[in-house]
Amino acid sequence: MSLKEDYQMPSSGDKEGTVYLGTPQGMYFQKQHRRPLPQTVIDNQNRTWTVEEGKGDKDERNFGLFENDELIAHFKIYSGAEASPDCPTDYWWTGKIQLLDRFHKEGIGTRLHDAIMNILQEPLASDLDQKIAGTNLWKRLIRQNPGKIVLLDASGNTTPVNYQNGSYQPNPWAVRNTRLVRLP
Repeated sequence: MSLKEDYQMPSSGDKEGTVYLGTPQGMYFQKQHRRPLPQTVIDNQNRTWTVEEGKGDKDERNFGLFENDELIAHFKIYSGAEASPDCPTDYWWTGKIQLLDRFHKEGIGTRLHDAIMNILQEPLASDLDQKIAGTNLWKRLIRQNPGKIVLLDASGNTTPVNYQNGSYQPNPWAVRNTRLVRLP
């Protein structure tokens, strides 16, 4: 099984690239820590997976999708207490989203984000330094959720982000030390 590495990229410019792929971290999902949740993810081929929560604590939560006993996707979030001092937030924020490459371009990342939002029922912020796929995920979320994505600056001010005439206004990737926040 081939796994692609993640790509370091502070800004995606105007191009959407590859989906973020990595090695899902199974250590958070040992059998004694796996807990199925009442949320499912359906991919572009109508395959369905139950979202499971793995080992975590008050400041970190781990969500995963399994095919049989193989972890195919991992989504880690952190509490606002763990957020970067450059752009603090009271919100949960996205750590890593990892996906096996054979599930690339199946809509799993975006739908897993949707499922996590349904579980949390709270705002979920991006990290500060997005990889290509993180940027692509947020671009899809902005287009699919008009009015539900805001830009959070280091001072705590928010500005709605919109997709109009082929561009994102304001451009969330033009300024450092900002986060995107998806509202419930």
